[in-house]
Amino acid sequence: MLERMQQGSRTTSTGPGGRSIHHYDLSPLGFRIQLFGGPVGLEALYQQQQYRYPLVKGAVEAEPGDVAIDAGGCWGDSASISRTS
Repeated sequence: MLERMQQGSRTTSTGPGGRSIHHYDLSPLGFRIQLFGGPVGLEALYQQQQYRYPLVKGAVEAEPGDVAIDAGGCWGDSASISRTS
């Protein structure tokens, strides 16, 4: 599914000797965000909801007004999930 959300062939480099990452529009998944990232990380974050823990009543997840600190973030894709929740 993420392959269909790639925005054309727009890419950026992760730095010297790095790899290219693609531009994605995640609105088809219900997230109003566009970002650069890798398909494996974005699938874990947005499709599999890696940082959401479902409970019988509700879930443990980021909510509007919460503060997220992405200490040691690489590309910031993990912090982006709290922005879009």
